[in-house]
Amino acid sequence: MKNLKQFLAFVLVVAVMASCKKGDVGPAGPAGPIGPQGISGNANVTQYSFGSLDFTSSSQYDLAVNTTADTMNRSLWFVYLSYAGGNEYFYALPGFGYDAQSYYRNTFYFNTGMSRVMHSISKYTGNGEVYTGAKIIRVYANNVVSPSGRMMMPPVDVTDYNAVKNYYGLQ
Repeated sequence: MKNLKQFLAFVLVVAVMASCKKGDVGPAGPAGPIGPQGISGNANVTQYSFGSLDFTSSSQYDLAVNTTADTMNRSLWFVYLSYAGGNEYFYALPGFGYDAQSYYRNTFYFNTGMSRVMHSISKYTGNGEVYTGAKIIRVYANNVVSPSGRMMMPPVDVTDYNAVKNYYGLQ
């Protein structure tokens, strides 16, 4: 009798779940900072891809990543600008961009009202260039510490986007 009741309860749950449907798509949200076009990653590492940035006409872009303040504070953040000139090149920030003509900085902060991290990329010196996109890689901190008890950086050249991408197995 007990098995029959469990079986009937199971069938009832499956029937209820099968009858559920998704709701309608809501309206688009308000325009704001540039959001990611693509997100890829694994359990501890996430890559956010953003569209083109024209630093010849604007000296600053704000890129938004939805997350929590705790995740922001417990993560490493690597930011790269991509430039396509026959091949795709990546420039780590802060640092010089394409042809070392302009220097770029990156600052980030948590926007409490919008529950997201704002990465502000700004042209510090130079005339600027047009970039095909930006990549932000977030590495959520784990408990890897050195013998002295300090957090350790990953054993990869973080100024090389392709090395970081390959090290973390990103697409």
